[in-house]
Amino acid sequence: MEKHVCLNCGAPLTKEDAIYTCPYCRATYEDDAEARASVTLKSLLDEERLDRYSRAKRVLYTATHAKYPSSQEVIAAAQAVLAIEDQDILANVYLFSHDDSPYRLNPFLSSLRVAPAIADEILRWLLPSFHRRSGAALKHFVELNYQDKELTERLTEVEDAIGKLDAGTYEAGMIRDVFLAYSSADMKEVVQLVDLLEENGLTCFAAFRNLRHGKGAAENYLAEIHKAMAACSVFVLVSSPNSLDANCDAVRIELPYLCASLPDKPRIQYVIEDAPHVSFLVNKSLEAAFPTQERCRDEEDLLTRISDLLSESVEETPKPKQFKLSVSSANPSQGTARVAVGEGRVGESVCVTASPKEGYVFAGWYAGSEKVSGDAMYFFAMPEKDVFLTATWMSVREESPAPDIDGASATAKPKLKPPVGANPAELGIEPILSPDGKTITYGLYPQKRVGDRILVRELNKIPSPEPNGFYLYQDAYYAKTVARPDDTYYVFDDGTQIVKGKTYWFKCEPIKWRVLSAKDGTYFILSDMLLDAHRYNEAYEGTKDGYYANNYLNSEIRAWLNGEFLGSAFALADSAILTTCVDNGATTTDFPSYNLYACKYTQDKVFLPSYKDLINLSYGFSMAPTEDDRRIAKVTDWARARGASCTTSSNRLNNGWYWLRSPSSDTCYYAWRVYRDGYLCVEYLSHTDGSIRPAITIKIE
Repeated sequence: MEKHVCLNCGAPLTKEDAIYTCPYCRATYEDDAEARASVTLKSLLDEERLDRYSRAKRVLYTATHAKYPSSQEVIAAAQAVLAIEDQDILANVYLFSHDDSPYRLNPFLSSLRVAPAIADEILRWLLPSFHRRSGAALKHFVELNYQDKELTERLTEVEDAIGKLDAGTYEAGMIRDVFLAYSSADMKEVVQLVDLLEENGLTCFAAFRNLRHGKGAAENYLAEIHKAMAACSVFVLVSSPNSLDANCDAVRIELPYLCASLPDKPRIQYVIEDAPHVSFLVNKSLEAAFPTQERCRDEEDLLTRISDLLSESVEETPKPKQFKLSVSSANPSQGTARVAVGEGRVGESVCVTASPKEGYVFAGWYAGSEKVSGDAMYFFAMPEKDVFLTATWMSVREESPAPDIDGASATAKPKLKPPVGANPAELGIEPILSPDGKTITYGLYPQKRVGDRILVRELNKIPSPEPNGFYLYQDAYYAKTVARPDDTYYVFDDGTQIVKGKTYWFKCEPIKWRVLSAKDGTYFILSDMLLDAHRYNEAYEGTKDGYYANNYLNSEIRAWLNGEFLGSAFALADSAILTTCVDNGATTTDFPSYNLYACKYTQDKVFLPSYKDLINLSYGFSMAPTEDDRRIAKVTDWARARGASCTTSSNRLNNGWYWLRSPSSDTCYYAWRVYRDGYLCVEYLSHTDGSIRPAITIKIE
């Protein structure tokens, strides 16, 4: 029996009478002739490749149908599909649409004839975000693929989209009267409110119609929202239980920005429904944004208040002075820079953004020779002078002098000399690449429990450890710890029950690493096993010394990795380890366009993987944060004795959960972790049963 897959999303098609239907995206192929492209695909691909193709298409479909699609995710998913079948039409359209110019997309569209389901998807993707110079090609594509009534309707849609571009509908920086902050759950009421305001001659910015939802929406979301807030004269919060939810952008993003960067912006809280239960943090945001607690509930009252505020702003606000404002990239091949918010008016809030290209990270904004900020998204008030800023870059995994890790390196242990006559391979002194290139052994750390009673008796006679905390016996290293298992039922790999308070000895063995990427002898690697247990940081509300609890830069776990762990595991040799410029920005977390708790880049020898790393297809992981066996790792005997949590069921015996460096975007006392089944979720920072799965970058000559 022939197996057909949907060319839109990759799901297997079902057939009833003469109609093929996709149960996943509901695309239909009306007869055998319409499904001929799928038949041709089956003849080109063997069964195994077809299955891989189908899975890759499902990932691409998920990425392109997100509320705010991420350019990085769409490009990666499209490239994964094209690696299997380079003639895939939709993958090429998605990829070409991300070009800065339409020189590849336009000729591709102009001669493209496809099934109706594919044509509809191409229009769905391109209409919200196509390049102005693609208008003619898009109309020609419609003329080729539609007939009669559908042709007229689709041409009208294209003409409307072109008209919106010409009218500035998607220009967030356009001067408007009202910015509406709301919850999408209140969309019916918001649409009615927009109609009411505009019927009364007021211009509005509402994200559902003025914010592009196509390609790159995730990356541009925050900057566009900030730009629109700055350009509108009055801020209106459409208040309801939905918009006052802690996860709603209105209180998570827009209110904090209003208070911090636009303190003088006139604002109104327009209540469409009372919220009886509001969280502590949301209530604080409301108090800061609306200190007088005055609320507006009536449409006529709202119109009057907006009119009064607009009149006051015209009467009281003199035209501000304007100076030159521009940014540039020190090396355009390494990254781009742009002014996201601001036109150079004195006192206005300015936001400049730097976007590194693959292989590079942002190093800092410079005004001449002076570094003014290390934040890729830099906010400042426009001064009474011209501003010219340059974005600089550095290689992601470049070798540099040993860093000062805010006290982390102060606890690093002295280097040891290998025992005379010892086998370097058994001590992990030099990195050894496996024949298949998938794993590397390097470094030394306690892992297996020592069960030999005679050996334990001899080890107990050793008076003191080496400077790195290990004990040397007959050219091998050992370590001991007092057991503090997370559960009384835990056992070691040999079946021996772990007794709390009892001292155990462990053999120090070479660390096995999984190769995530390799280029020109440089390897980005992740430990194969979960090596130890440690909490992320002390959990607390707000900030201490200017840091949130889940700020990786100032965390206990980062200090421990680059202090005690580095000093112990690589005491015999660490010359192959490169100092990595670690990206800790919002783009590496669960909400790439904005994360209040994300921090700046760090220079580290050892670091935790990020949320983004663990959904990276090129590293071998699923792009979805759901269960994934490829993310699962086992807990060593040593880590179990030190308090690491693990499963005891036979089907996933000794699977542990491990920390990621990425902070939750929702609250300051949670960070991301990988659970025992490979699922990504957040965890309370102070929990001590989380495992450590370190990452390093090394150079093998």
